[in-house]
Amino acid sequence: MIRKQSTAKSILALLAFGFLASLPANADTAGARRVLIALMDEVAAIARRRGVPLDDDAVAQRLAIIDELAHDATISMQRDLVAGRISELMEQSVALITNARTLGVETPIHDVCVPLLALQERAARAGGSR
Repeated sequence: MIRKQSTAKSILALLAFGFLASLPANADTAGARRVLIALMDEVAAIARRRGVPLDDDAVAQRLAIIDELAHDATISMQRDLVAGRISELMEQSVALITNARTLGVETPIHDVCVPLLALQERAARAGGSR
């Protein structure tokens, strides 16, 4: 179940998805930012459909936090993927996509990003890293 506090974490966790595990959290390219916002909007839509009381500007609030991070900031899941270690990607992404499908929320950006990142995750799991 998506709750307000876990949704906030999920929105930040999407950094790894949005930047395909290779760019810092606050990469300053317009295209990367649009992808990040779209991913965050999808998570917020799932949460709202579930009845989670998110602020209207929840995504903007999280973006403000991201913008204050060090230029080379990354999250642990992103570092795990880059290093070829097992991460929580599969568990989180499967739960997110399952929630979206159950609730009838479209997630076109996740539908593209998750399978690409799953390739990295599968390689890490096959190698038994962690």
